[in-house]
Amino acid sequence: MNHAADITVFSRDPDAGSWLQGGGSVRVTRRAEPDLVQKGPAFLVLARASGLMSVADFVSKANHDHRLRGLLVNLDMDAAWITQMLDRAGLRTLRNCLLHTGPAVPQRVVEAWRCGAQDELIADVAVTDTTVFVMTCAFQRLEVAVAAVPALKLLTTAQLRDFQVAPDGNYVYWPAADVHLDADAFRVAADPGYRENARIEQMKRLADFGSRVRQLRKKQGLAASQVPGVSERQVRRIELGEFFPRVDTLAKLAAAHELELDRYLTVLAEA
Repeated sequence: MNHAADITVFSRDPDAGSWLQGGGSVRVTRRAEPDLVQKGPAFLVLARASGLMSVADFVSKANHDHRLRGLLVNLDMDAAWITQMLDRAGLRTLRNCLLHTGPAVPQRVVEAWRCGAQDELIADVAVTDTTVFVMTCAFQRLEVAVAAVPALKLLTTAQLRDFQVAPDGNYVYWPAADVHLDADAFRVAADPGYRENARIEQMKRLADFGSRVRQLRKKQGLAASQVPGVSERQVRRIELGEFFPRVDTLAKLAAAHELELDRYLTVLAEA
């Protein structure tokens, strides 16, 4: 997960007044100060479709300076008019423009940026007969063929379109298939190369964890055969990064070091 990035939310959407709060890495402003673009490293802009003119200059400047992370447009009018409203405001169709109705989507996006999880969390999803379109909270668009997802390809059109996005954006849930898919699952389905890179990164993390387990064991003068309830072979496999141990196995490793599990994990993290 990323570290929380400083982000300024410039809001001209009255519907966001009840939930939009600053705090942590998020600053909120409702006034377009003359030098606002220069004051923040990155911006999210919230506006109504009928009020795009009020944010047009700011959006254009922030986009030109590569500081615009997303434009969230509240559809307070017929969606068929959105291209006309963008044109009226002098805004070209933006890659990082997301249309929504209601507070769920903008809340997910703002909170994801607040905790630095914008790449991992899902903002919104749309589904056709053949394709699942996913927009992450970092405004990355993922297009996944339904046929590429075994759990979805047997569903009917009606079942495909019956889905729920978790309130925090952690996953999309299809009741008919009883399946939860997160952003990484969609990335893997969309890009086989991502799958291989993810496997390599996972192996690196496992190897790093295993080396810490081995380092702490040797520091304590503990032999691999001296972990009650865990075989020497299993300890060796963990230390080689072949797999990540289950919680009960971690608890046994901790006990062998005369540590509570929480303390054992802390010591490993600090190694």
